[in-house]
Amino acid sequence: MLRLLKRTGRRLVAGLASPAPSAELWKSVAELQHAARVVDLARRRALFTPQLTEAPKDQRVVVIAPHPDDEVIGCGGTLILARRHGCAVRVVYLTSEGFQGAEQRVAEARQVCTHLGAEAVFLPFVPGRIPITEDAARQLAEAVEAFSPGHIFLPFILDDHDDHRRAIELFRAAAGSGHLRGEPMLWAYQVYSGAPLPNVVDISEAASEKRTAIAFYRSEMEKRHWAHYALGQNAAASRFLPSSAREHYAELFFRSTLEDYLALADTYFAQGNTYHRSYRDG
Repeated sequence: MLRLLKRTGRRLVAGLASPAPSAELWKSVAELQHAARVVDLARRRALFTPQLTEAPKDQRVVVIAPHPDDEVIGCGGTLILARRHGCAVRVVYLTSEGFQGAEQRVAEARQVCTHLGAEAVFLPFVPGRIPITEDAARQLAEAVEAFSPGHIFLPFILDDHDDHRRAIELFRAAAGSGHLRGEPMLWAYQVYSGAPLPNVVDISEAASEKRTAIAFYRSEMEKRHWAHYALGQNAAASRFLPSSAREHYAELFFRSTLEDYLALADTYFAQGNTYHRSYRDG
């Protein structure tokens, strides 16, 4: 289905760029029925019931971030609440080298972790070139296992960025190789996809601090106002919270056992055609 949806999207974009897009364009898309199923998921109670979920309490938490800033954009509010609830937090950044401004991004990530009261660990991978090798899997597993987490935050499997999916593939390799032990609860977060995930954390009381944390990434804020973007996503997600006339913000997660998430990853990566740019030939 993912392959069909990608093809559908390309056709729609091409058609909308034409001088006079019309209903004929939509009727000509053979995979429209599959797109309709995805849209159906966005209806509040069509295929899932949102579950109000509390941030972890008095636990050890590891966050796997493909890039410095994903940790605060995707799940920063929940991490702030987890720290307030007595959790110890370690952020494992997969990419820290091989790109313009890498030194500044790493310095900014350290500032963010200091602000949040979290520990920062940097793996030496390059954006667009995260390897799936035994050595890379071992490095990730060691960074995670050394903290003995009860909860692991990592990207959602359909998040729309090649490196985010690559992070899941590397995590899958680390777990499959036997390097990862224990039975942590997994929290899959999203930065880009905006899919209606079932676990809803009310981050309203942490929204202001999340905005402050994102702003530490000054190099990225010069390109796009990521704090505005993230809080906008969180405001939109508040529709899954109980009705209120007040401003509210929510982060959405796919929360599951390690076994269930790995099974989902196996299904996803088995279909092929996983990456559309960076890893097309990798």
